[in-house]
Amino acid sequence: MELPKVETGVDLLGQLSEDDWREIAAANMQLGSEEEAVALGDVERVIRTDEIEGERVRIIGYALAEDDSYDLQAVEGVVDMVASLEIDPDNPAPFATYTNEMAALCVRTVQNDVTTNYYFPIDQQAIVAAELLSDSSDVPRHIRKLRHYVNKTEEVVEENDIQDAVSRCELVNDLNTVLNEMAYGTGVRIECKAYSRRVDANECGVDVNADGQVLFGDLPTFAWRGNRPVLEIFDKENQSVLFRVDVKDILDIIPIDEGGVEDGADLFETVFNEDFRRLAWRLETDLSYTDESSFSDTLHEYVQILRDALPYASELDAVSLAGFVLVPSDTSGNLKSEFIDSDRAYINGINFVKYDGTTHAVLEVVVSDQSSDSSRSVYVIPSRDKLLRFENLNDDVQDLEFAVTSLHDIAQGVSEAFKSDAFYSFSLEEQLERLKQYDDEAHNVLDTINNPREFSGECTVMAYRCLPGDLLDVVSWSDVPLQEAGNDKGTEPFTLRADQLAVWNLELNNLLNLDGSLRKATDLPLSFGEPVLMVGNREDDEFYLVRARDIIGLLRGNPQNIS
Repeated sequence: MELPKVETGVDLLGQLSEDDWREIAAANMQLGSEEEAVALGDVERVIRTDEIEGERVRIIGYALAEDDSYDLQAVEGVVDMVASLEIDPDNPAPFATYTNEMAALCVRTVQNDVTTNYYFPIDQQAIVAAELLSDSSDVPRHIRKLRHYVNKTEEVVEENDIQDAVSRCELVNDLNTVLNEMAYGTGVRIECKAYSRRVDANECGVDVNADGQVLFGDLPTFAWRGNRPVLEIFDKENQSVLFRVDVKDILDIIPIDEGGVEDGADLFETVFNEDFRRLAWRLETDLSYTDESSFSDTLHEYVQILRDALPYASELDAVSLAGFVLVPSDTSGNLKSEFIDSDRAYINGINFVKYDGTTHAVLEVVVSDQSSDSSRSVYVIPSRDKLLRFENLNDDVQDLEFAVTSLHDIAQGVSEAFKSDAFYSFSLEEQLERLKQYDDEAHNVLDTINNPREFSGECTVMAYRCLPGDLLDVVSWSDVPLQEAGNDKGTEPFTLRADQLAVWNLELNNLLNLDGSLRKATDLPLSFGEPVLMVGNREDDEFYLVRARDIIGLLRGNPQNIS
């Protein structure tokens, strides 16, 4: 029995429901008004341009020509943005239009170093076919996305002749924001085809052909080289050496720590290989012909067979994926297909579901919803037909280590603020506002380890205050003694059970009985002005108040197994 053939593309607009098309039509009615930006944002959300931007597509449909007419075009390029097209009454479109303006999908093509933008009105009568193409270059999704943004930035600068320092700084900062999402921390490993290097003040500027070259460096950032942003990193072994790499030559960027390189693996090559997919397809087929009377027992048996077929199932946890998944419909509860792109998803289990009349073996995966700051469960079919990217992130030890380091850096920042004469020239309100900015930074740090899966495991600390849950609203934290390592408990740090982490600085959130502004850090005796974390052990109904500087380790796991 052979596996089904792999599809060459995925019907992009075919994934839109009738409700989606009605929402697009409603958004078109708002174009040209003060609500145009919101309306275009609604269209981008419906067709998920943030998830597919920079990906290759093949579109056949009517595209706007330079003379404001519409020509039937067959275009293969990359997805760009959604724009508003004004309908010229003197050049009627060859498809039905009901508004003066229409939202259009921009597709960028490059031929002979010339970029051409094609604008396809997002309309069922305007687009004959739209396929999202899988990428066969082995270049990761995050690198393809980065290349897309760099190319767009260069194009904007050249077309508009942007030379003022402020505008160019804003553009390159936007790129560095995207870069920081994939290269968090300071150390990176860069796989590239070519690079240039500068030693001290002497510009070598020599491109080195280096197939399979790997660079290890610190502080990756984009900088301008003419009108094009180029990635710069300092050599990890020699900080006087600066590497410059054009994004077109970058094959991958991987964050590293001092212990070595953390690398993801293609799960289709390591776990969900051809043997597994062949087994899953056989079980799917057999299950679809199973009698209802024995279906429950057979389902339980087949789920166990699939679990046993995963040699590394116990190690699977965090994954990175992009492609079409199955989600419950809001109205009927039936499953529908939806495109997602997530670098923080977590596998919860394996199961079988029925979709479109066919039984599928699926993974139950928890992903974060950035728009609503929440998490949800989806079903992932482990098939190259459905997924453009499916990689193992091993575990999130590095994320947790980086979170601890970041909290210490924030605490150090507060300490430096209290050493600054300028800080004491501010009013109390201004001082508290600046301290709250450090709280906001700590909130962002915890977001990275709490979404989409809330932290649960060990929290190792040097000091803490503790209250049982039934006394939280009764006893003041100021009256709770501080437990410190090195005092009566010995020199070893404390290991706390934790199934909840949150920033909660009581002293910044409540009015202070102070005579004037802050004069020293000890005016805030619980926090010293730095972020304070509420560490919850809801299983035992105990809560700990811990300053950022006192957290020295985080380890995810089952708190019930922690002694």
